Amino acid sequence: LEPCKLSCDYSVWESWSECSTTCGPGQRWRVRTLRTSRSGCPKPVEVGPCEVTPCAPLCREVPKIAHALNLDQCRETPS
Repeated sequence: LEPCKLSCDYSVWESWSECSTTCGPGQRWRVRTLRTSRSGCPKPVEVGPCEVTPCAPLCREVPKIAHALNLDQCRETPS
């Protein structure tokens, strides 16, 4: 016997979120609404890689100093 296939009804994907970092590699995500209340439907979340811009060398090599100097281009998350 073949298992029954779930009938999961979703909305269209929403727009991608902003990148989780302002420089260097990060993650972004998007969601969609599950219109049915069936258990077993996959979560309607998609995660993908992103990179807004490469980090300045100081951010990668000396992160504590960059943080102490409050360098905007070194922030890990958007403000």
